[in-house]
Amino acid sequence: MNPPMVTITAAADSTPTFNAAGAVVLTAVDQSLSVAGAQVEYIDELKELQKRIMSIRDRGHLQQIVNVIEETGLYQVTSTTFDFDLCTLDHVTVKKLQTFLSATV
Repeated sequence: MNPPMVTITAAADSTPTFNAAGAVVLTAVDQSLSVAGAQVEYIDELKELQKRIMSIRDRGHLQQIVNVIEETGLYQVTSTTFDFDLCTLDHVTVKKLQTFLSATV
């Protein structure tokens, strides 16, 4: 059986390698590009989440967001603000926030 037809654009000094099943073996560079792409998508999700949180005007909804963030312990309170960094939150907490905001729209 021949390996599947694959078109790869690569540097002139690199050649693709195939495993026994005929799949292209990803190099560390390929894998890091994949991870970087996933990170960019996640950052985009966090930016959208930030916009949605910043647009909340209902005090009850804001309190729900605060309650979720308080569970993490990753926040600071000043005399006038409740501060937190979305980038430091775990994926489960981010998902909770996204789910809550989806339900309140």
